[in-house]
Amino acid sequence: MPGDIPAGTGVSGKPPKEVAFQVILTPSLTQVKSEPPLLNNIHFDATDAFTGESLAQDKYMISTNLMSDPGAGLDTSEVVP
Repeated sequence: MPGDIPAGTGVSGKPPKEVAFQVILTPSLTQVKSEPPLLNNIHFDATDAFTGESLAQDKYMISTNLMSDPGAGLDTSEVVP
């Protein structure tokens, strides 16, 4: 858990808070030439301590196609034999 996030984080030159973790996948033969799911039914929620507003975001699935991750190389999303 990232804990409290101070006001202004991620804007005005203040770096955003990040949470990172690694996932190990041992693919099956049926997943060759596919982009298998890594996480399913992801839910994030938080409460703004200043306004009291609830914030929530749901994501159905994250697969091995990690185009928005600068640490993931190009052409690395598909399982190869």
